[in-house]
Amino acid sequence: MSKTKSALLAMGLAFITIMIVLAVTGGKQAKNLSDAVLRFHIVAASDSAEDQAIKYKVRDGIAGMTDLLFRDAATKEEAIAVARKHTGDLAAAAEEILRQNGSDDAVSVTVDRSFFPTKRYENVTFPAGVYDAIHIDIGAAEGKNFWCVMFPSLCVPSVTKDNAKLLGEVVGGEEIDLVTHPYSLRFRLVEWWNTLTSRK
Repeated sequence: MSKTKSALLAMGLAFITIMIVLAVTGGKQAKNLSDAVLRFHIVAASDSAEDQAIKYKVRDGIAGMTDLLFRDAATKEEAIAVARKHTGDLAAAAEEILRQNGSDDAVSVTVDRSFFPTKRYENVTFPAGVYDAIHIDIGAAEGKNFWCVMFPSLCVPSVTKDNAKLLGEVVGGEEIDLVTHPYSLRFRLVEWWNTLTSRK
């Protein structure tokens, strides 16, 4: 093998090694993030303007309710335990909002792990991956969905703290660095790897 080919091969191997290291370290940080947050996912009955408008009213009502339910939760696990204990209450509250807005649709509330695509919340971007989440399906659940972070609460405009600061209270500095720099090579590698390996 010529010196040129040997040099190119060595450069290629070095590049691949660097990419693997970045993906592995970034993946660990992404998992730490996933382990710390609880997502919220709501699916409208349909894509009609009325059903989409009601979806956001349900979102706001449930977000306000969980702000109270989770006020003593110090960790995601505590928030999940509270959410599971109150799935019936959350469903009843959502159905009450629907009734007030002229809809007789049923509501299903579950807490489980699901794949989420990359999502940006102003100055914070969450990489695609599998996260614990509260799911609310309205009626036939055939409309556009909405998702956000329920714990710590990044869902509603009433949140006054900076998103990165809120996250910093439950995750470390390296994780915050990852999600506040979505255009970095490390973030892109994490996004690609999680999308490739996490979809069901």
